Amino acid sequence: FPSHDSVYSGTFEPVPEYPSVDRDIAVIIPRVISWQQLHDAVVTVDPLITDTTYQSTYVDESIGAEHKSIAFRITCRANDRTLRSEEVDLVIKKILEKLTKEFQARQR
Repeated sequence: FPSHDSVYSGTFEPVPEYPSVDRDIAVIIPRVISWQQLHDAVVTVDPLITDTTYQSTYVDESIGAEHKSIAFRITCRANDRTLRSEEVDLVIKKILEKLTKEFQARQR
């Protein structure tokens, strides 16, 4: 245990002034695509995206033998304002467009 006179040398981040918005997305992609590939593509879509979290993978013949469904949550936040629903909708649209183009994904 650190002694009572030790000094914290890390950095603190202030509590965000504006709320974040979470959205869940599920896409059907080829089985060969990894979560890491999907994640790396998503985080570069828009600067409003502050976090991307894996939720689950679903595999079933109903979506095709060579495909799987991956569900994930994105968190968006602006440092200077509360986001409007339309702004987050646009981020989701951009994510789906990029995943469709790069991985032939389709929304589930």
